[in-house]
Amino acid sequence: MGLCASKAVTEDEPKNHVNHESVKISVNSPEQSGVAAIDLKKIDENEARTNDWKDAIKGVTLIVCDRLAHVIEGEKILCIELAHKRKLDSYVQLMAARSFVSAFRDILDVQTWKEEYVDTMVKFKKFINAAQASQYKPNLSRSLIAEKLQGAAKESQQQLLDAAQMCTHADLKSSLSFLAHSFDYLEGDIAGDVNKLFKNLEEMTSDS
Repeated sequence: MGLCASKAVTEDEPKNHVNHESVKISVNSPEQSGVAAIDLKKIDENEARTNDWKDAIKGVTLIVCDRLAHVIEGEKILCIELAHKRKLDSYVQLMAARSFVSAFRDILDVQTWKEEYVDTMVKFKKFINAAQASQYKPNLSRSLIAEKLQGAAKESQQQLLDAAQMCTHADLKSSLSFLAHSFDYLEGDIAGDVNKLFKNLEEMTSDS
């Protein structure tokens, strides 16, 4: 809204004296003042939708990471052998676990996490628990959050597909190939279009 103040000083009054009775405050409509109207309700709805988006992308990604870790830990001996074949320094890198640690540490205030190096799935799952209890760092855009998690997901997908291609154990090979698509919900412009993330999740859950 536009605020206009006008004052009139009579000739008999000192120039620095304001006649309070003649001070007029006029409140103009947005159309009169030339200022675009602000839809506060719409702003609140957008903020609420963004908060839902942030909760969803964090929560779902951590759940998927936990499930991947559970599967790989369940086939630990075979996965260690496979990691050795692929010349990885740890079997956790079959799913690029450290990339997720790095991504989440960039966007979450994970104060309870003290480890500097993740070399087992047990450590990775402890990090997941710490991340689940952590809040976002302040003033993060959806674009930055999406960029960090999409980057980690892309690396994880590639590592899983490469591992599946090299794996000679039929059941594990099939599991790794299937798990490589666990992060498909992160594809597309999920930052620019808030609804895109929810649509992706709906499609994945309905297919399953």
